[in-house]
Amino acid sequence: MSKDVTRIHCNHCNKITTVNYLLCITCGNLPKKTDFIKELTFGRAQLHAEMYKFNEKIEILNKIPNDDNPWAEFRNGFLSISYSALINLEVMIKEPHVYNNALKQFGRFTNSEKPDSFLPTQDLYNKDSFLTLFLFTIENFFDNLIRNSTKPKKYTTLYDKTKYLFEILNLGNEQSELFYQVLFPLELRNLLHANGIYNNSKPFDVTIKKINFKFIPNNIPEYASWIHICFCFTILMEVINIIFDHPHFSRFLPKRDN
Repeated sequence: MSKDVTRIHCNHCNKITTVNYLLCITCGNLPKKTDFIKELTFGRAQLHAEMYKFNEKIEILNKIPNDDNPWAEFRNGFLSISYSALINLEVMIKEPHVYNNALKQFGRFTNSEKPDSFLPTQDLYNKDSFLTLFLFTIENFFDNLIRNSTKPKKYTTLYDKTKYLFEILNLGNEQSELFYQVLFPLELRNLLHANGIYNNSKPFDVTIKKINFKFIPNNIPEYASWIHICFCFTILMEVINIIFDHPHFSRFLPKRDN
């Protein structure tokens, strides 16, 4: 798998280029919203790139025994979700008639309706499912780490679990950019659940990787493309990698009798 797979046409500098997170590396701008198929293609490429980086780390982390190992559970969940998302994107890009026939077979539309109009709607559900499942996998991973910590505590939300882990690993407080790398995907997931409408009573304004995101109550921010979903994926994996590489990570592995 090639490392350089996130090539995209930037509508600002009009060049075929690559991106660093969401920004064009040629002109430093955020490429404007593109058409549906191009969005799917870019999302697939960026997801491929993340899986490439993940596979490089697998060689080291696979040496940790699997029994009750939080790493093994996360690895399996990550790979299952990622491959499912890639297969879904591949079908929608190259074989949209397969999707259309399935939607028609299960009563999603009638013969008089245009099937292509349902693909973006169906894709919204797919993005919601992918991001929700990935956040669920991360939350389970955090649960296992907390359970194996020296002072295990019970928390009900991913926000509180992240806050606790950041405190004991000294990774930053609730206002740090790294913390927002978990919080932003949570906000985006809630946005997808609400059909794209930000229904929180308080505005949410955050800058991650020099990119500013603004959520205004009762407005519809344009952060629900596959480009943004994969951006969430990237920044979440960065948090996971920082935890894996932390000098105290071994303390969260299950204690075994000699």
